[in-house]
Amino acid sequence: DDAAAAVVVTLGDGNDVFVATANSGAITIDLGAGTDAYTSAAGVDTITTGTGSDTITLVGTEADAANVIKDFTAGDGGDVIDFTSNDTSGQGTATLTEYAEYATAAAWATATAADTGDEGAGGVVVLGANVTAGTEAALITTINGANVIADIVTTTGAGATTDQLYVAADNGVDTFLFHVINAGTATGDIGTILAGDTVTLLATFEGISDATTLSANNFADFIA
Repeated sequence: DDAAAAVVVTLGDGNDVFVATANSGAITIDLGAGTDAYTSAAGVDTITTGTGSDTITLVGTEADAANVIKDFTAGDGGDVIDFTSNDTSGQGTATLTEYAEYATAAAWATATAADTGDEGAGGVVVLGANVTAGTEAALITTINGANVIADIVTTTGAGATTDQLYVAADNGVDTFLFHVINAGTATGDIGTILAGDTVTLLATFEGISDATTLSANNFADFIA
């Protein structure tokens, strides 16, 4: 009943379901063996998946940030990230459902420039290029001014304030999942990611040293 209290939970074998509600404190949970399901609220959670193919549901917005996920199994048949709300949009209207992977920010920008629809170059984008840390500044440095969210030549309304997506990148040790809201109001900030945008670290996947080991099957709301 104490929404601000820290909670430590250890689940056993079997297919368990744990739902955090109205929590603003920290939850540390070990899901144990089995095909388990965990739903986060607004707290800072530390989740150990254990064996089995588990589903972790995050809120999907900046309200549910700085979570730590341990023992996550990347790739087909592995664990799954779901979002209570798929908080993405392209050109300010369309919800994005595409999972995409690019070796570099430049490759991502090339794909965006080629897309003339609702910025379908990815709702979840996995970058092969490393970031130095799970911070806004580190992601901005990696993007390096590339027009990855919207291309000013091939799209209309590029960089609208409601252009939102998820980006995953690693530092060679862990993988970071960011939520990006493109402000699109500052000079030169049409479709790149700059300090005027809102970049939130939603989760750190400890031990996932290469973000590209993730696949579309690790994200419930997105398809390749």
